[in-house]
Amino acid sequence: MKALIPVLTRAGMRAVFNASRDGLSAKVSHLAFGDSAYSPTGDETALKSEKVRIPIAGGSWVGDFTVHMTGLLDAGPSFWIKECGMILSDGTLLAVWSDPATPLAYKTDGVPIVTAFDLTLEALPKGAVTVQAGSVDLSLFFGVEFARMATAITDNFNRHMAQAAEIAELRRQIASINARMR
Repeated sequence: MKALIPVLTRAGMRAVFNASRDGLSAKVSHLAFGDSAYSPTGDETALKSEKVRIPIAGGSWVGDFTVHMTGLLDAGPSFWIKECGMILSDGTLLAVWSDPATPLAYKTDGVPIVTAFDLTLEALPKGAVTVQAGSVDLSLFFGVEFARMATAITDNFNRHMAQAAEIAELRRQIASINARMR
């Protein structure tokens, strides 16, 4: 699979330049996922087969021109994720990723996926794009998962220790029986 490098769309760049001209910044507010595989050209105005659109949970600048975005894909049908889009708050498709040969992941209904994307915006004026983050705190999402894992590990350790004690007691009983039989 090629690196996950989104292609900026012409419509997205127009929206950014129009907002910038008006003294505003374009806001990336959603991530969209679909199941169509192709090579993006930059002429796209929408995903070819969008299945799910989610609000961006968090975003931060990780360099002069690179923004890191996260989202929680926790609803929707089961499908192969073969295309992803970064959507502006006005609904314009800013950037799109797809690979004609290899899907990104499989989305199973009822199984949440935490997504993270870095979008490099060197072709756009600095500060022309911001991220409109929602209210999903992914650190809390991970906190619950880590607590579940810690509980499972502790339960497994307790079962292991109980089993080790039981084996030690059985060995003691076998040794006692063997001693009486001699």
